[in-house]
Amino acid sequence: KGDKVVKVLNRVITYTGHGYEYEADPRHSEMIVEQMGVKGSGGITTAGPQNEEVETEAQEEKLDPSDVTMFRGVSARSMYLGPDRPEMLYASKEVCREMSDPSYGGLDKVTRIAKFLAGKPRVIWEFPNQEPQDVIDIYVDANWAGCRRTRKSTSGGCAMLGKHCLKAWSKTQSIIAKSSAESELYGIIKGSSEGLGLVALVGDFGDLAKVRVHVDATAAMGIVERRGLSRVRHIEVDHLWIQEQEARRMLPIEKVPGGENPADLMTKNVGIDLATKHMRTMGIRFAEGRSEAAAKLHAVTTEEEWVCEKDGNELKIIKMHDDLREELFVPSGGDNYPVHNGDLQATRVTKGVTRSGKRFEVEDSWRRPGRANRRLEEAWVGCTEFYVKASARERISVALRRRSPDSAR
Repeated sequence: KGDKVVKVLNRVITYTGHGYEYEADPRHSEMIVEQMGVKGSGGITTAGPQNEEVETEAQEEKLDPSDVTMFRGVSARSMYLGPDRPEMLYASKEVCREMSDPSYGGLDKVTRIAKFLAGKPRVIWEFPNQEPQDVIDIYVDANWAGCRRTRKSTSGGCAMLGKHCLKAWSKTQSIIAKSSAESELYGIIKGSSEGLGLVALVGDFGDLAKVRVHVDATAAMGIVERRGLSRVRHIEVDHLWIQEQEARRMLPIEKVPGGENPADLMTKNVGIDLATKHMRTMGIRFAEGRSEAAAKLHAVTTEEEWVCEKDGNELKIIKMHDDLREELFVPSGGDNYPVHNGDLQATRVTKGVTRSGKRFEVEDSWRRPGRANRRLEEAWVGCTEFYVKASARERISVALRRRSPDSAR
């Protein structure tokens, strides 16, 4: 229709004339800041400490039950925000590792993320116009034994199509690597898997693409470029399929200087100058203020864990789930609901993070018999979104303004 700004799942996409810009839904950052009570504090420039130390006895102490619900809710929200905010992806991943048994050290990490978001509320992805590209560049890195408690490593990386960043990831390695070369090898395998998945996706669209992997670890490149186990017999054979792929030049491996590798951003907490540099390589930048097109937070009812939002002409009702649960949520229409279930459309969108840290989004009908109360395979935390029927929007909007006038924005 000629519009220059559209919203997709409340992400803001803007056509600039020279390309497109993509921005995360800012309400998640705002709600994290509000829930942690750090509004106005913007002095922290990294989402996590650069020099992680072993936690003290006080930090290892388990959270009070009254704080656990809040911790899990904020952690889940930061993980949901993570893929849109690569500079805090590692920090949010580390926080979510503590969701099953939160400690005061974990609470300190969540508070730091909130303070970081208070000072850096917006990140914009830039997708400038460019010539057609047929090579997906995968940048990978690993932080060997970065976890002081378990000595597990982290694999990080990003996928670039020309100047466009397609995705970024940060994942704790399940195996305890015996050397930095081994951890870097697992990072290459993770990145190669992501690249092959993207190639398959491109194929589904009827096009062809190749993958090129960039790594800054010479030792890991040596393992990939030779055949067999040699002196690394402790590495499982099923991890060495990458050698065959490289030998057939289906996944060529190239060296990138350590200081020029943007994947470093997803493996540890780096300083703001280095973070800004890597983000610039990925076509991502910080921004001030708030996008006018972004949906505004209409009302927050903390006591009942409901969020009411205006989304253009729509009115959305969101139920927050801070306690682990397996069943999908069904509105009952009780007196503690801001809206009776008879005023809600049938579509239900459930978003969250499972106990193991996997993000998910499920869209279905909560009115469908036999499926409304279905269980997921894992316990989860997150939120459930409903839209108010058109016939009830005005009445509900008036009722909400009367109910919490100071919360409306």
